[in-house]
Amino acid sequence: MIWKNEDVEDVAKNKFSIQSSIGKYSIQNANINLLKEDFPVGDHAFHTAKEDNPWCIIDLGQNYPIEHIRVYNIKDERYRERAKSLCVEISHNERDWIRVSSELCYWEDNYFVFNAVLSQVYSARYVRLFLNERNYFHLSKVQVFTRKIPGYIISAKPDGFGMKLYSILAGMFLAKKTGLKFLFSWYTPADFANKTEKCLGISFGSVDEVFSSEFISHYYISNSLVEKNHGFFIHSKKRTFEEISYGPYENKWGWYAPGIEGGLLNEWIENISLNDCIVELKKNYDSILFSEKFEYIRRQSTNDAQEYGKFVALHIRGADIVYSEHYKRFALYGFVGDKFFPYEIAVELALYEIKKGNKIIVFGQDISMNTSFVQYISKITNQKNITTIDDFLEKYKLNDFERSFYEMNFMSKAQLIYTPGISKQKSAFSYCSMIISGTNNAISFHDLYSRKDQFNIILRRSQEFETNNKYKSFSYLRLFLLSRDLKYKEKDSIKYIQKAYEYDPENESYVILIVKMLFLMQQYDKAEEYLKETILKDEDRFFKTLFIHYSRVYKNEFQTYIKNANLRYPYISYIAAKICQHENKNYEAFEYCKYSLSIPNGLKMFEVLKIDIKKS
Repeated sequence: MIWKNEDVEDVAKNKFSIQSSIGKYSIQNANINLLKEDFPVGDHAFHTAKEDNPWCIIDLGQNYPIEHIRVYNIKDERYRERAKSLCVEISHNERDWIRVSSELCYWEDNYFVFNAVLSQVYSARYVRLFLNERNYFHLSKVQVFTRKIPGYIISAKPDGFGMKLYSILAGMFLAKKTGLKFLFSWYTPADFANKTEKCLGISFGSVDEVFSSEFISHYYISNSLVEKNHGFFIHSKKRTFEEISYGPYENKWGWYAPGIEGGLLNEWIENISLNDCIVELKKNYDSILFSEKFEYIRRQSTNDAQEYGKFVALHIRGADIVYSEHYKRFALYGFVGDKFFPYEIAVELALYEIKKGNKIIVFGQDISMNTSFVQYISKITNQKNITTIDDFLEKYKLNDFERSFYEMNFMSKAQLIYTPGISKQKSAFSYCSMIISGTNNAISFHDLYSRKDQFNIILRRSQEFETNNKYKSFSYLRLFLLSRDLKYKEKDSIKYIQKAYEYDPENESYVILIVKMLFLMQQYDKAEEYLKETILKDEDRFFKTLFIHYSRVYKNEFQTYIKNANLRYPYISYIAAKICQHENKNYEAFEYCKYSLSIPNGLKMFEVLKIDIKKS
């Protein structure tokens, strides 16, 4: 049961029951035992004679919206299976009975605990338990629960710390405004395939490492009771507090707490201002009881920031994308690419702030690149007003997760936080720092520079500040995407994505984009050559990239391969065949694959595909 004990009431406690028959094994005080609060769980509370469809009926005394019925079987495992055909009916008048579907019922612990989950869809006074066979009927205890609260708002984010913390704060906010109760789970995902020798990984502490036992006791719900969820549904449209409070809910128990993906709460909840939103979220953050270690980190980071004085923060995101074998292939997908903060843009911002006489602290995951960046800015400005957060961390021995908490709290003291992200897809980490500050001190570089400005800055600064090849490839990808937004000619745009591929030839997403441009330019021979080289190098990686993320990233490119498949272009045709196979269009897959028979290994490719189709 998802419900905490304090949030439900057993309305059957100490009530009375009747049973269908009395036999030689019947128990004294059977009409009381089954519902008696202190009756030992596992002992026989009642026992009928052997008969067809034996039953017992519980009278709750009045109608209640029934959330959950829990039945305890006897502890003697030799006879537990007698109850395996257990069924449940409910009634408001003891005449008209409604069967609870078997889809809502399940056994646990080798037929020891039976559950019927009604989720308060119906109110009833009477509960009838019976066996759907001829047998003896005996049980130990029955509990019938109704809610004490309207429902839950549960934060179950499987993402990084910034996303998690924002979801917790937003969930607490909504719970206070709606009368629902806030809970959170604590999933600790893997490292997202980051190369930790290149950048700080996305690591996590366990829930008891981060939060106090008191906070956990009040708000934590086990991962086994609730599925991980990003919280997209609640902000899928504009809502009011009344709608969230009274429903209809997302789930029968309530809502998943939102992430930052829908924007701050004021962007999708009516009648709340940005300032009120930030102030209320800050109050929630201040109310969180962290563990002793994390409270210490919070105090120290605040003291260090105040001692340093006024500063501007540059939050340079992107290392987790650039170095990730998985996410770097999401080249077209906004929620990944929009979080990349080009160092070329950071140079422009740093020079602007230093010219104004402001001190700058650089935050981010790539310690080496950030150090090089600071050295470069210091050299060309002959100023020492720029440093990295690492200079403050040297005196502490913190792991990566503790470090991120230190950085978030330190960053909150900035006069201004420069962050990546377009529109609502901003960095949750930076936004949590903004919330902790209690002021609207975060701004995306996208809000400062137009697309044309960004294009010119990246193009110019890329010749001045030296980054490694991974970052160069992403900067050229950014130039390509900006050039498309700016309606540049295909022959001009393609140069930038070709440069990106030159700097990272292991990223097949660039090939997909190059081929897209060649199709638009009707240069099919060149497209064929790119695809031939890529498939011969690593066919498996290419198709994993093409179909990445449930085929959502490059879905729009599928039709171009199908449209351009013919005998002259066997590799284009082979990809068209694989796309058809992926979409379960097996007949079309065979037809396109026949075009591949003219190339070396074409017969082999066709035969392998044919075998795969027959298996599917």
